[in-house]
Amino acid sequence: DDVQVLFNAPIESNTISEALAFKQSFNIQGRNYYYYPGSFNYVDTRTDKTIRVPQTFAMMFNVLDHYQNGFDKAIAGMDNGIITGVESGSGRGYGDMTLKENERLYTKGYNIISAHTDGLLYSDSQLANYLLTERSALQEFHNNSIINRILKKLYLSLQFEKHRLNSAEAVAKITFKIDNDIRSEFQNKVRALAYSGYFESAFTEAIGLMQHRLEIQFFNTIKYHHIYIQALPSAS
Repeated sequence: DDVQVLFNAPIESNTISEALAFKQSFNIQGRNYYYYPGSFNYVDTRTDKTIRVPQTFAMMFNVLDHYQNGFDKAIAGMDNGIITGVESGSGRGYGDMTLKENERLYTKGYNIISAHTDGLLYSDSQLANYLLTERSALQEFHNNSIINRILKKLYLSLQFEKHRLNSAEAVAKITFKIDNDIRSEFQNKVRALAYSGYFESAFTEAIGLMQHRLEIQFFNTIKYHHIYIQALPSAS
């Protein structure tokens, strides 16, 4: 569970209803699954032919930037979510981007598209298909990227510690090393990060089953803007 999977509705889909019917047919849920409804035309410059491609084809450019920039930036919004590499005006399958239609897609676990005033399209969410009825930091693409990288770091670090003697000294040494490894690379990407390694009981110690616990507090994204206006009395 340390990879991120981008699913796309079939490129034959022309309407939101078709995209929703596709997702309902299997609807895999989890923190590392992301669904996209649209498709576009791509001009292959080598053959000079136009090919219909899924939205995830275009999103790969954003994903590459996401990883090159340290994988803690969103792949949505005007800064990081602009849809490029496809033919302008060729999109279909994601509705007319009105609030009503985007809400239909969003509540069913799709990542929505919005348009900027100059006509640029961009991915306007990075929602994982995970606990859709709850607000969770694990619904954000960049937070899952950070977790997956920490897990990979943990796996690689622990492979050298598998045959240590089970003792308090060995556990303390391993815990200190892993904690330093993780903090040095990831502490500046989250609000708070804590690691601990231990044997849960005398039995787990006897069989050599070491427990590893990660506690991560993420930086939260802004979900909504609330603007308050108060009319003040005129100065006398």
